[in-house]
Amino acid sequence: MERLNKDCRFHGFKTNNGNWENFEFTPGLEKKDSIELDLKKELFTKNPENTLYVFHTPPYRTNLDRILNGNAGSIALRIFIEKYQPYLTLQGHIH
Repeated sequence: MERLNKDCRFHGFKTNNGNWENFEFTPGLEKKDSIELDLKKELFTKNPENTLYVFHTPPYRTNLDRILNGNAGSIALRIFIEKYQPYLTLQGHIH
């Protein structure tokens, strides 16, 4: 898998108890809160061959994550599926 640009930043808004505030996603956030870290937990890695997973985001570089200028799915999810070969995964959509 190709590596993401570590200088990537996304600006937007988030809400906490109904109060909207500016939010900037930076690569440093992935060290404490990310799909990749969640997928490493025993909850996800224990018995994947008998588990059905439901994810909001599609895996990277699949027919589900195509956008006009490339792909927008999760690299971490793609690696997880290839490594653990779960029984079934269902994906939602991208925004």
